[in-house]
Amino acid sequence: MNSSGKNILIITLIVSVGVVFITLLSDVSDSKDSAFIYSSYNTHANGTHALYTLLGESGFSPARLRKDFRAKELAGQRNVLISVAPIDTLGHAELDSLSDRVFNGSTAIFFYSRSIAKLLLRFGIHHGDFYGSDLLTLQQPAAHNVFVDTLSVPNADSGKIISARFYSDSAVYTVLYANDRCDAIIEVPHGEGAFIFFHSPDYVSNAHLAEGRQADALIRMMTFTASGDYRSFNRIYFDEYHQGFREFQSFIQWFDEWPVKFGILIACLGLIIWAYSGARRFGRPVPVRVQPVRSSKAHIESVTRVYRRARANRLILKIWRQWLMQFLYDRYKTGSETKLAQMLANRYNLNGETVLKLFRETDRKIRDAEMAATQEPVQKREVSIADGDLTRLCRHIDALYFLHQKKIHVTSEKSLDGKSQHHDANRRR
Repeated sequence: MNSSGKNILIITLIVSVGVVFITLLSDVSDSKDSAFIYSSYNTHANGTHALYTLLGESGFSPARLRKDFRAKELAGQRNVLISVAPIDTLGHAELDSLSDRVFNGSTAIFFYSRSIAKLLLRFGIHHGDFYGSDLLTLQQPAAHNVFVDTLSVPNADSGKIISARFYSDSAVYTVLYANDRCDAIIEVPHGEGAFIFFHSPDYVSNAHLAEGRQADALIRMMTFTASGDYRSFNRIYFDEYHQGFREFQSFIQWFDEWPVKFGILIACLGLIIWAYSGARRFGRPVPVRVQPVRSSKAHIESVTRVYRRARANRLILKIWRQWLMQFLYDRYKTGSETKLAQMLANRYNLNGETVLKLFRETDRKIRDAEMAATQEPVQKREVSIADGDLTRLCRHIDALYFLHQKKIHVTSEKSLDGKSQHHDANRRR
């Protein structure tokens, strides 16, 4: 294996190992900072993967939405959209589209973060920070009696900011859970649907979902209104777009499937075999021919020799043919090649077509050579009559001539023998 082949093989191995490492060992939740994202991909304490799995096992078939709220998946049907503490701010166009979806019967459930401030202000809802020591438990208003009676506030004794409290100058929302200090979970009716706001995302985090009856309360909120009416919906969508997992940024998700992983492994193996076969030489080594460098003088002399040999071959064949044909024309008293060939065939038991072909091929070779000699110098590079053709045609011409000469010699001997026998007979008489 040469040096370039080794380099190709080394680079291919490095790339293949890197792709396999990223594909097989990467965790989708690690593609973002799991310390701050409440994503359904996140399996850490603050993620919502447990809620996503729980809803799937409960028969709701949740899906992840990696597009904004204008996505076609949300149009035309009543759905439940869950957005847990989004980190990206919602734009005005998205809010308009989302309002239309909810107005037509969908339900949007938001767990508080400062990114939904614009959405709250649309309904005249204000929010302020609240600390864990300010909230302990939440009560459902007695008039509802639809959901779980009491909810425990996650990390109520931690002293950190839970998130927010909601208040409004006018009664634009329905309180689902509250205490004497604040309204914590509220519902805003909008057309045929509703917005539901939680003051903290920790209710549905992996670490606190099993505490109390948060999951039960959430499922009841998705299923029933505060007045006890049933909510119909087609599917539940988890908002991952505003968690940073946008469709064009989450290409690694596509790799997180075992059929794709096996395909990548097979492709990497094929790439390694291709690189190895391309870099390795099979069989006996073939030496590389190095063309000798010739000077212009040597080239001119070589071409001159070729022209001289071509001219010599042409003259030899032309003279020999002209002499033989003239000899045969004179002897057989004819000027036609066809008749001459037939007469030779009949006299010497030859193939007439072969003899005629010999005459015409010889004449054609001579004519082609003479035409090439009159062309431009650049076109004079082919030997018009090669040495092999010259030898072959001259041998055939010689055969005709010597066959004829042999016949004449035999006839002369016979005549001479006849004359001597007649002379001896006369003497005996």
